[in-house]
Parts: sequence; C-alpha cells; structure tokens
Amino acid sequence: MVWLKKEEDIVVRRADKGGATVIWGKNDYIMEAQKQLNNRQYYVPLKSNPTENIKRDLFAILNPALENKWINKNEFEFLSPSNPKLATFYLLPKIHKNLHSPPGRPIINGIDTITEPASQYIDFVIKPLTMSLKAYLQDTTHILKDLQEMQQAPNAILATMDVESLYSNIDHQEGLEALEHFLQKRSNTETPPTQFVVSLTQWSLNNNIFLFQDRLYQQTKGTAMGASYAPNYAGLFLGLWEERYVHSTENPFKQLIKYYGRYIDDLFFIFTGTTEQLQEFHQYLNSTNPNIKLSLEFSNKEINFLDLLISLDEQGSIHTSLFRKSTDRNTVLHAESFHPKSLIENIPFGQFQRLKRICNSQTDFNTQATEMQQRFVQRGYKAKTLSGALTRVKTLDRRNLLIRRQRAPSQTKNRIFCTLQYSNMAHKIKNAITKNWSIL
Repeated sequence: MVWLKKEEDIVVRRADKGGATVIWGKNDYIMEAQKQLNNRQYYVPLKSNPTENIKRDLFAILNPALENKWINKNEFEFLSPSNPKLATFYLLPKIHKNLHSPPGRPIINGIDTITEPASQYIDFVIKPLTMSLKAYLQDTTHILKDLQEMQQAPNAILATMDVESLYSNIDHQEGLEALEHFLQKRSNTETPPTQFVVSLTQWSLNNNIFLFQDRLYQQTKGTAMGASYAPNYAGLFLGLWEERYVHSTENPFKQLIKYYGRYIDDLFFIFTGTTEQLQEFHQYLNSTNPNIKLSLEFSNKEINFLDLLISLDEQGSIHTSLFRKSTDRNTVLHAESFHPKSLIENIPFGQFQRLKRICNSQTDFNTQATEMQQRFVQRGYKAKTLSGALTRVKTLDRRNLLIRRQRAPSQTKNRIFCTLQYSNMAHKIKNAITKNWSIL
C-alpha cells in the first residue's frame, strides 16, 4: 500500500460493483473522465467560481421560508453553511461492463459543499414519498417477501430492465414536475410547503459545481450521483413515468404483467405473454420518453436481480438463491481486523442468516453455506465460530426472517461517548473503563 500511494501514474479506485480494488492507469482514467466532461449535453466548463452568487440565490429562498415559519432557525442555519468547499469529480470503474477498458461511473463528492445540506434536507422530505410508490422495492428482503406471497406463474417469462444512466438523464423540468406531483399528494397541513421544496431542489440542480484537475465544471442535465437526494429524486421521476405508462390503462400490455417491482433504476417483472409481446412491451416503454432508455434481459428459466438468482420450475413455482457477479471479490471483514471482537464473531451469523432468507430451497442453502464457509476461512475465521453460527441459523424459520423488524428507539441521548485515537491498546482501555465504571 505504501508503494501504491507513491506511484503517480496509477489511480486506485473501488470497483463500481462487487467490492474489487482496481488499479487504473492514470492516463486512461483522465481520458475517460475528459471524454465524459467534454459532453456538452451534460457538462460545461466555468471560467470563475460562482459560489458567492450561489449563496445569494440560496438566501433568497431561505429568508422567506424562515419568515413564513416553513423552516425553523436551526434548519435555516443547517441549510446555509458558512465555509463551503467545492465538490470534486471522480470515476468508479465499471469492471462488470468491461474488465480491461472499463467505463467510469461519474461521482460528484458533495461533502461539505454549499448544496449538500439542502440535499440532505430534500432527501428527508421526499423519502417517504418514494417509499409509497406502487413499484417501490426497499431491498432484497422486500422482493423476497413479495415473491413468497405470489401464486404459481406457469409459462411465464422472468424479465429485468435497467434504466441507462438514469441520474444523468433526468431533465430538470421533468424531474421537478414529478417532485411537485408527489409533494402535492400530501395533506394540506404537511410542511414544508411544496413550492419551497421544489425551489430548493431547483436551486440545487442548477448549482452542481465541481472541480476536476483544478478546472471548474457545472453539470447542466440530471442530478449528481453523489447527492444525498439523488436516489429518491430519481425514484419519483420514474414513479410518475410508471403512473403514466406502466400502471395506467395507457399500457396495452398491462394485463400481461403478473408482477412489477423496481429498485431505483433496476426493474424486475414477471410477464405472462409471449416473447414477441415482451419485446413489443420493451419497445413501447422506450418510446414513451427520450430520456428513458431501458435495456432488457429475459428468460423462462432463471434471471438475476440485485443479489438474487430467481428461477421458475416446470410447475411455475418461483425459487430464489444467491447470485454473485463474476467480478465480485471476497470483501468479508478479516477476522484479524481491529474491530470489536463481538462484531467480528457475529458477522458469520449475519451472513448465514442472509443466505437462509435468500434461499427458499434447503439444497440451495446448504450449497451456498458451504461456499460461504470457505470464503470466511479465506478471511481468517475459525471453523468453530463458523459451525456454531451455521448451526444457530439452521434452527431459524425462514418465514420469520422475511418479517421486517421495527428498530427500537435510539437511546444515544443518554449515552456518554469516549472517543479515542486509533491504538492497539483500545480494547484494554475499554476494559479498564468498564471495570472501573462505578468509580468514574
């Protein structure tokens, strides 16, 4: 690692998916970044830093909001950072697309920028709206529960669609229209007012300024991948599109869709028509909005979605197992990592529990559990710890694992925190404090 840090002709990045560490030639990295930044449909270079003008526009929104009591003083101060930084642009290599010449996923790091507090605030307001969408999938457990409750689907086709470059292709006007549409569905007493949230979001979208190699740029289309509200904003944009073209009577293929769910920009559905009708449905969806282009994968046997391999047997029953991309790496926390011992010892139990939830066949579970044991051994875990965790998980009822548990209210307000610098003595210090707590 010391040697890698000293090398100036490489860029080390985490892969976009799968947890691999990628060493990218610096020239290739810069060429890929410049190729994207030179696309004037999305980015324009700036000659000067517009931060002061951006601040002025922000206060033109916040001051009336404070006067009208749409926000309180604490929120006002949170939304108006005093010494903001400029965002930075970087790429994550998509090695699952091309291992040798990977395209880059553009990320704009907005931490400590002038727009990030507003981004977090907007996300807090709109997240419940996204979660209420008909097609919304929260995670793997969500779709597993949906599939468990489904009846058989004989002669059906399993299909997935991916919205290409969703975040970058959301037209500002269309995105804000979707945002306003769902905000107006709230009760009249809910705050903050729709127009305030829309105005703040518009300000954020119009002021996506960042640095790359000491040059200033502005993103002029879409939302930055890295903005806190981006996933839920994109979800509302697609939610309105789905209302109009998927769930409505405008969709000539509606009766052929047995199930339809979406995780951000990844769609999964079960189609009961013919292959030709499925391809026509795909063409129909791609004709509805020039900014939405979907790629299609389908099979009447099995298909992968998120971390699931979903399959149909001859009777039309649905089965699920674990799916890993070929580029995925073993990123399990090493057993010798300087983390609390209790945390490390509970990781195998948590991962075997995840397998039990995903695999609805005992045979699949046993196969995947054996492979997972090997992955843990590679990361230094003891056989006794693994066998104990696996034995505990085998006694669990899978149906109970699909029930989402409500988290207990946080008790952090009553806690006293002791923050220490990194040290190999930390565990001993903790034990000494715990042992003598009554004195302290």
